[in-house]
Amino acid sequence: MSVYSRSISIIITFIVIIHDGASGFAKKMANKK
Repeated sequence: MSVYSRSISIIITFIVIIHDGASGFAKKMANKK
C-alpha cells in the first residue's frame, strides 16, 4: 500500500514538473518574439 501511494505521488510530482517546465518554455519562446 505504501509503495502504491509512493508511486502515485512520484507520478504527480513528475507531471507537475513537466507542466511547469512546459509553461516556462512557452514563456521564454513568447519573450524571444
